[in-house]
Amino acid sequence: MRSILFNSVRSDNDLPAAYRWLYKHHVADSISQFAPYVTKYCTYRALPVPPDGSGFGTYNWIMTEHYWLINPFP
Repeated sequence: MRSILFNSVRSDNDLPAAYRWLYKHHVADSISQFAPYVTKYCTYRALPVPPDGSGFGTYNWIMTEHYWLINPFP
């Protein structure tokens, strides 16, 4: 089973701070809690918003996937 989390970043200028928080705090907390139940944890940028694309209601996502050994959502 796989779960996907989406985190919206306001602008590309906020990406360095978002990645600092993600890798310094969030990943370590997640791995420490879910390590016995998760086989893979992966974080990546979904797709960069094309130039002038923000006027069409797009989101600037960072995606995180967890690959579970058990169903955490009964």
